[in-house]
Amino acid sequence: MPWQDWVFSVGGFLVLASLLPTLRGDQKPALSTSLMTFFLVAIFAFTMSTLGLWLSAVANGGISVAWGVLALQRYHQTNRSAVVQIEEELSDMLPHDDDADAPDAAPALEARGTP
Repeated sequence: MPWQDWVFSVGGFLVLASLLPTLRGDQKPALSTSLMTFFLVAIFAFTMSTLGLWLSAVANGGISVAWGVLALQRYHQTNRSAVVQIEEELSDMLPHDDDADAPDAAPALEARGTP
């Protein structure tokens, strides 16, 4: 096993370890950053495997998977926040059940013919 494989693999596993807090945390990188890094590191992993640098390929494969997970997390985070924003906007537009209990709601209800 060439010494370069050890250097690349140790560096790769350290990078992978540094991504763990980001995977577990609330703040995620931009989706475009995550996707681009996922694909590029996957290409690096494939290239290293063709050179016989198996430890480096495994390390970079792990990094690629981590960036793929970050991309999925960001995608779900973005979609969830968009859904929550739409729900809040709709909620503000629609009448609420507790509006009838408000003191200034009675004249509005009477004007509509509701006792």
